[in-house]
Amino acid sequence: MDNPESPTGDAQRNTKSPPSDGVIQQHHDDAAHTEPQAQNSRYHFRNPIKTLWRWTKAEWSKTEFHQRVNIILTLILALATIVYVAFSGLTLRAIRVSSEAAGRQTDKLIIAANTQADAAKEMTKAVKDQATYAGDFAGSAQSINEETKLAVDKFGRMAKASEDNIRAIQESSRSDQRAWLGVADPVFTLNDTSPMKAEAQVSNVGKTPAIEVFSDTAGVQKPKGNGIELGDIVYPHEAISAGTIFPAQRLPVKAQTSPEGDVVLPDQPLIIKGLSNGDLILYVFGVVDYKDVFNRPHWTHFCYVVNKDLKSARPCAIYNASDPDKPNEK
Repeated sequence: MDNPESPTGDAQRNTKSPPSDGVIQQHHDDAAHTEPQAQNSRYHFRNPIKTLWRWTKAEWSKTEFHQRVNIILTLILALATIVYVAFSGLTLRAIRVSSEAAGRQTDKLIIAANTQADAAKEMTKAVKDQATYAGDFAGSAQSINEETKLAVDKFGRMAKASEDNIRAIQESSRSDQRAWLGVADPVFTLNDTSPMKAEAQVSNVGKTPAIEVFSDTAGVQKPKGNGIELGDIVYPHEAISAGTIFPAQRLPVKAQTSPEGDVVLPDQPLIIKGLSNGDLILYVFGVVDYKDVFNRPHWTHFCYVVNKDLKSARPCAIYNASDPDKPNEK
């Protein structure tokens, strides 16, 4: 019999047996299960965009058809609004810059105005096309008909608002930059021995030149107590060309105060006497036609009543006016 106290027995009890193949395989399986979980955890933190995209696709697949249409139309409307706001901001900035350099950059101002007009037309057409597409789609399903009509109405209102806004900005810019002609400082030649004449100064108080300027003046004598009427405004002579009048420039316009022309009238001493004592009243009137650099026509009317001193004058009660800054309105 072996002795339990023998060294050989102690060695056998103290020596650890190697792990079995089953235990080793279990450890490997546990490690393989744990490592993908750690990797998946790191994947979610390191790839949030892909995770969000997978979640969005899952949610989108759960959404009903009419809700998808609503979402798409809302995104289109939001995008169009952003484009509109950005374009308006750029337009306002362009106008401020062009206003500061208007005196030196008239040609650039014209090009900018035309560019803005073209851009406005393109933007309006694009928005209207979107409205048309939405309108065509409205008939595809009765369940989304009302919602689609609301979207079409919104696009239509936005298109009109955009077009009106651009037009208002352009009109404001043109009014600010256009030529404005006025008439002042009348001077008269009224005596017994010289032809009766009148002269006034036409001034451009605008920011750009007035082109194709034409003026016509005349006069009429009325008995005391009879004011001038629109029927008295008659121009017996052809209009005279004054060419171009630049900003701050002044040019004279001359008037013959009698239909007979530049002559001394046979009864001129009696006329001068009647004007001096107030038995006769002399009215001198005229019209100045011109175009601005945007090729829009304008006009200015003027009328003066000669005082008894035959040197000074005062404005008439009628006919002193200018165009309302609208094309072809006179």
